[in-house]
Amino acid sequence: MRGIGRSYRALDSEWVAAPAAPDAADAPAPPGLILTELRRNRGWSPEAQAYYREQFTREVNLLAKLQDLPAVPRLYQDLTERGEDRLYFVAIPPQGESLRAALDKRSRPFPPDVVIDWGLRLGELLARLHDEAPPHVLGDLAPETLYTDGPGVRVADLGLIRSVRTDGLPPEREDTGYAAPEYLDGRPEPRSDLFSLAATLAVLLINQPPLSPSPDVEALHRINDRIPPWLSHLIALNLSEAPYDRYASAEDIIADLRRQQVTDTTVCRVCGATNRRTEIYCQECSRPLMQTTRLCEECDHDMPVNARFCPTCGVQVS
Repeated sequence: MRGIGRSYRALDSEWVAAPAAPDAADAPAPPGLILTELRRNRGWSPEAQAYYREQFTREVNLLAKLQDLPAVPRLYQDLTERGEDRLYFVAIPPQGESLRAALDKRSRPFPPDVVIDWGLRLGELLARLHDEAPPHVLGDLAPETLYTDGPGVRVADLGLIRSVRTDGLPPEREDTGYAAPEYLDGRPEPRSDLFSLAATLAVLLINQPPLSPSPDVEALHRINDRIPPWLSHLIALNLSEAPYDRYASAEDIIADLRRQQVTDTTVCRVCGATNRRTEIYCQECSRPLMQTTRLCEECDHDMPVNARFCPTCGVQVS
């Protein structure tokens, strides 16, 4: 694993009696485990070490909080501290292969009903991550970071441990065709994940390289006529280059995947009023329909959701 974590394959010789995953309490010991620990370097400053520890802990706590979701890696042993310099957790790896490997092996697209089901599972995960304070943006959802596990699919990780760099530079953002333009520009927001989800679903449905941003709404249906026109339209909308032309939230995508139709409305989370999807602010209460900023607890000014320091008062934020 890149970033601030180091991962090892592991076996539990004693079979811990109470694994963290709630549905695994009576299960036999898994054939293999993945132990991930926080890297240590005596050359790191105390401030850097504290920040890396905070990010490592945040990802593990998020994993523990989301264990009820089928798309989340299963924890086997929660955050564990041994002595002053060892912090780690243990996860049960997915039993399948990456969706990229599965697609290459098939040499043909996945059926639309399977992809819709995976889209619902991933949408539920994104909705929960975006409800965090501040919202947690994955940013790099792609077939390479998703793994089959029985009939379902799981993300490899939540990205914090993997993406934090120890050289003081911003996280690397590679343009693989799945990342939203604003994410690549260093301005990630929750709708960046809607772009990545749409790009991933499109590739699974056509078995071709990712489409360019803002494709025609019928593009996927023309490539593969088994794709329903409504699904081609939904994916194309969320591949829009401008975030405000996409859906307002993961909940809206989930709702339309279940309805199997494209709608042009979204519900304000503050007052419950129905608005057109392209509106930036609620027409009833004037609150933003998508959280792209948050308030600094020190000075009460707006700042980007992904900021580490408030641009107004300079205080470091969590």
